[in-house]
Amino acid sequence: MAVDKPDRNYDVRNLNKVFAIGSIVLTITVLLMVIDDYVRPWKDFQRRFQRDEARKVEREIREAERAMASADAKRLQEELRKEEAELKKGRDEYERVRKELDKINAEHYGRDLEFRFSKATYDSVKYKTEIEIEELRQKNRPDEANAKRAELDAVKKKMDDAKVALDAVTARQDQAKAELDRLAGHVEETRSKIEKMAAARDRLQKRLETIKPGFVTGLLNAPMLDFMAPTLKIEQVVLPKLRHDINFMEIPRVDRCMTCHTVIDKPGYEKGPQPFRTHPNLKLYVEAQSKHPLESFGCTACHGGRDRGTSFVNAAHTAENEKQKKEWEEKYGWQPMHFWETPMRSRSHFYAGCYQCHSRQVEIPQAGPLNRGLRTVEVSGCYGCHLIKGFEKLRKLGPDLGHIASKTDPKWALKWIRDPRSFRSSARMPSFFGQTNQADGPKGDRPAAKDLNDAEIDAIVTYLWDKSVPIKYDPVPGNGDPAAGKELVHTIGCFACHTDDPGETFVDRTQPRAFGPNLAGLGSKTSQAWIFRWLKDPKHYWKATYMPNLRLTDQEALDISAYLVSSRNAEFDKTEAPAAKKQALDWLTTEYLSARMSLAATAEKMKTMTERDRKLFLGERMINRYGCFGCHEIKGFENVQPIGTELTEEGSKPVARLDFGLEHDVEETLPAWVYAKLKNPRRFDRGKIKAWDEKLKMPDFHFNDQEATDLVAVIQGFSKARMDAEMRRNLSPQEVGIEEGRRIVRNRNCIGCHVFNLDRQNEEAAIRATMKDPGFYPPLLHGEGEKVIPSWLFSFLKGPTTIRPWLTARMPTFGFEDQETVNLTRMFAYINKAEYPFETDYFKIEPPAPELAAAGAKLFTEFKCLQCHIAGTGKPTREAADLAPNLSMARARLRPNWIEKWLRDPQAVAPGTRMPGYFPDMQSPDKEALGGDAALQMKALKYHVLSLAGKETPVVTGND
Repeated sequence: MAVDKPDRNYDVRNLNKVFAIGSIVLTITVLLMVIDDYVRPWKDFQRRFQRDEARKVEREIREAERAMASADAKRLQEELRKEEAELKKGRDEYERVRKELDKINAEHYGRDLEFRFSKATYDSVKYKTEIEIEELRQKNRPDEANAKRAELDAVKKKMDDAKVALDAVTARQDQAKAELDRLAGHVEETRSKIEKMAAARDRLQKRLETIKPGFVTGLLNAPMLDFMAPTLKIEQVVLPKLRHDINFMEIPRVDRCMTCHTVIDKPGYEKGPQPFRTHPNLKLYVEAQSKHPLESFGCTACHGGRDRGTSFVNAAHTAENEKQKKEWEEKYGWQPMHFWETPMRSRSHFYAGCYQCHSRQVEIPQAGPLNRGLRTVEVSGCYGCHLIKGFEKLRKLGPDLGHIASKTDPKWALKWIRDPRSFRSSARMPSFFGQTNQADGPKGDRPAAKDLNDAEIDAIVTYLWDKSVPIKYDPVPGNGDPAAGKELVHTIGCFACHTDDPGETFVDRTQPRAFGPNLAGLGSKTSQAWIFRWLKDPKHYWKATYMPNLRLTDQEALDISAYLVSSRNAEFDKTEAPAAKKQALDWLTTEYLSARMSLAATAEKMKTMTERDRKLFLGERMINRYGCFGCHEIKGFENVQPIGTELTEEGSKPVARLDFGLEHDVEETLPAWVYAKLKNPRRFDRGKIKAWDEKLKMPDFHFNDQEATDLVAVIQGFSKARMDAEMRRNLSPQEVGIEEGRRIVRNRNCIGCHVFNLDRQNEEAAIRATMKDPGFYPPLLHGEGEKVIPSWLFSFLKGPTTIRPWLTARMPTFGFEDQETVNLTRMFAYINKAEYPFETDYFKIEPPAPELAAAGAKLFTEFKCLQCHIAGTGKPTREAADLAPNLSMARARLRPNWIEKWLRDPQAVAPGTRMPGYFPDMQSPDKEALGGDAALQMKALKYHVLSLAGKETPVVTGND
């Protein structure tokens, strides 16, 4: 019998099994896909926070319930019960008074409405009648005018009657309210206290319901159901005024950092673990009332990172060090986002973001590391080789070399260029020679690297001396006393900018005393004749110098120059100066000539060139190659462009455009590359095969670790920020004036002598460290704008006059241009919001009454003001440190209102002053003068001080 076979090549039962297994696998795969999509790292952070927050709220609820069950709460409940019982006893009287009050309220409403209407009618009639009366008077019709006035008086009487009626009802209303309050006792007040306690607990209970894990929250957060009202969700702020450039278009930033950093803008979590911690500076950032609210600025505009990222990795976090990298790799699976151009800035660099908005300010508030870095850019002269927007107007850092042959000798210059720090350990001039990429090449390939360096140095010096315009210096007019010169250097103010300690290295090159060069060893560098002439007139040699004129007498200049020239650097003197060897000179000359012409033409040219010609040619090429003209004025290079890369947007440069050479020890990030470049500028030539003139040429500035770190932050701040203009720190006209003045203060190192900010006394006025007695300190300039008259300050800055003749330190003459002087004067006034530019003569607008003038003279004598002050040309009799300014200058110099402020509390105006306070707590020691009124007495003293202009006043002697 034949078997009935199905007409197919497979077994249906097996097929069903395969389909069943496939369906199961597909279902599991889909489920895993949904779970993988649903289970996001940020949800774990939010769950952790909600669990911790729920525990915290539960503790607070228990505390609230304990408070409600406390003895105080029970006492309140008992008081409320008694008060309600008392109220119930007098319920009939209470209801009667309440109904009476309702009637009075209704009557008050009517009377108030009647008064308002009558007042509106009166105001309207009054306006119209005033015009009619004036017209009638002009037409000489007094009777009609009087009639109109009578009509107005009648309308006014109706308004006054309505007001009297309203006042009467108001008095009855107040009386009824008081009676009702008396009958009610403290029922409402006590009930309110109890309700507040319960309300606090109820609020916490509602808060707990929204965050405590449970069935409802689990359902709301479940896959496919989390579209309703989930408690776990991405938090974000859209920032349309802050944008990303994504090639040919811009898109708004969408910051999602707060998805994990859930309490970043909420106080109370300052000690919590990351990411559940409050921002450390809520007053400045993130908080709604701060200057940088979260809703407007977000996070990544300042911190960097990927704004739309919601995982630890794709948010582009940046580790601070290797230890943190390993910790993050183990904990979060962290790895750098190689193709995100703006990764999050590390903790040591996050101030970089400030510069994007605050680049117009000389110093950015609360951005210390960034300010240090920007100052380092200035004092190192980075802008000389690199174009940086905002630094274009700064003068060249180094001295004019147009007269170099009149200042020093070639031997010194040769040794200085080879190694500036061999002469001065704090030298700002960087090291160009003897660097890591200037090692010897293959044997026979070229002359030794040292010989090539020596030839380049010799050529540079030869060129500079060839272009130098001589200045003839006459012999010094006499002999100087080095001991007297040393005393002058230590006392007249030189140490505000200089030191004479040969061992001083200045770890921080931005501090005020590092502003000028170390004065040690000058005898090895120049002559007494040059120093003498420089001290007498610094601008004769360098017109753009910041060195002021100290108005020294010839003898003072002789003494100081004798002292300075007596200091020599013996080790430097013994060092042999580099000299060009013929082979190296010829090789370099041939190399640079062949870059311009054929080898045959080069050979012919070499035959016609003398050794000097070759040095001059090579010197010009070396100055051009190394960019010496970026810091120095050099004849022939007046209009040559900077040699370095523009840094204006260097912080936005993609890592792929950075040349790491063959280095594998440097992390491939912009901050790491910049740091390595700053620490060893020629590092990335290591192992590279390059021609001599192709090698990296940035010199070594010998930056320490802190300086390099600060500079990395600055470079990161030099970036192309896409934002609306209103998001930047836009300065008002007054703020622009302040910044223009601050730039001059920075350029002239005014903080070397003066304190401008009382909160920074330890950083400013470096000269104080060299003075034993505070009585000799240069004056505080805090509050100078409200203190002095602008016209006097302008004249003083143009030509300083002696205010405290007994002081040894003196205000020098800076030779300010008129506009610079205006900028400084305006700055002081604007900082203190003082009147500017005019100050009217006080006596013309408020002449003193005779009794005030007499009282002022009496108090002036009684307080013995002339024990410390002088007036006129009198000579002081006290110790110099105890003396005070000449009061005969007060009228021309001081703002009158400031004199009263000073008398009220001298210590508040100038902490540490020796001026006594005569009016503590506005109480006068003289109870008779002007009735003992301290305010009037201060006004009287002010008048008297202002009256001393041009008068000769006897000096008070004695110590009482």
